[in-house]
This record gives sequence, C-alpha cells and structure tokens, in this order.
Amino acid sequence: SSMFEAEPLTAEAEARLPLANSVAASLVPEGIYGEMMGQMIDSFLAPIFKMANTEGGMSTSDLATYTGLAQETVEALTDEQRAELTDIFDPVYQSREQAKFDGIISGVNTLFGVLEPGVRDGLARAYASKFEASELAELESFFATPVGAKYASQSLLLNADPQVISGMMDTIPSLIEKLPMLTESFENAADGLPEPRLDRRRQAPSPSATENSRPIGGGSLRSRFS
Repeated sequence: SSMFEAEPLTAEAEARLPLANSVAASLVPEGIYGEMMGQMIDSFLAPIFKMANTEGGMSTSDLATYTGLAQETVEALTDEQRAELTDIFDPVYQSREQAKFDGIISGVNTLFGVLEPGVRDGLARAYASKFEASELAELESFFATPVGAKYASQSLLLNADPQVISGMMDTIPSLIEKLPMLTESFENAADGLPEPRLDRRRQAPSPSATENSRPIGGGSLRSRFS
C-alpha cells in the first residue's frame, strides 16, 4: 500500500479503461515525459548558464583558488581579465561547463523517463474516471486527425516551452509581493484555537522515572495524562 494510493476505479470506469489507455498513449508517447522535464530544466537553467558564461569565465571563488589572489582582488577584475585568467588555468572551461550542463539535461531526461509508464497509466485511469466512453471515443478520433495528432504530441511539451516559462517568470515579482501575506495567513491560521496542553503539563509535578519507563499497556491514556 502507498500513501499516494488512489481510490479503485468503479466498474464503469474500468470498462472505459481500454479507450482511456489509447487516449493516454497519444498524450504521453514514448520518451515524451523525460523530454518535457529536460526541456523544462533547460528553460530554467540555460539563461543562468548563459549569464555565467558571459561574466568572464570561472567563478570568483575558483579564480581566487587557482590564482592565490584575494577574493576582493578577483572581484575587482574586468571581464576581460577574468576571461584571460580562465584561459590560462582552464583552457577548456567553456567546454567543461557545457558538458556538465548537457549532463544535467541528459540525466533529468533519463530519470523522468523512468516515471513515464506510471504517468501514462495514471493518466489513463484519470481519463477513465472523468470521461464517458463516447467522449473518450471523440478524443481518440480527434487525435487521429493531423491537428489532433500534433496537439497530442505537443500538449505536454508546451508546458516546458520557453514562452510559458518566460510568462511564468514574469509573475515572480507579484508572487514575492504576496509572500508576507502568505506568511501572515499561515501564522494566524490557528487563531482562536486552544493551545496544546503541554504548558499545563509542565506546571504539574513531574512523573517519576519509574512512571515514565512503565509500559503504556492497555489502560486508559486519558487517566494517565489528564
């Protein structure tokens, strides 16, 4: 049993499962889930990677380590000086960093590819639960058309599209503005409820070590701890 185990499908939903499996197979074709997550990570990390590589090569801490210069001295270097020092100490720095980045994307693709069969199966069961047989048949027919096939093959990938990521990142300032309100809401969520009884317990005489080490047994817990 799993803490995330879903409710069993009804008999009616089970009967719709073959149609739902076909729909899910169109929406989650082989290899798409890993590709989607790889694209999403790429959309987030590529701008950071690009920025890091346009700011003079190796990081300040790495340059300080390799050159023996003080960190404040390295921070005062121009981008051209940083790039020259990077070329002296690590001529293949750019290739090394690109290889690391590509490795991250490849690893994410592989890891999330392992999850893909479960995602496809879960999606099929969800569709079987939410859609009637006639609706599933209509979806299957739509996915058999050129535009339907294109939509099905792109629907997951669109969530990782740079346009979507860019639009989402544009809302980050608004999100940050609301964080204090969220914190206040969390802190005040339990207002009006009585406090736990721990403070009252602390005021009572401490139980002896013998009592603390005694097995709970089958008696009333309320009589012992009230």
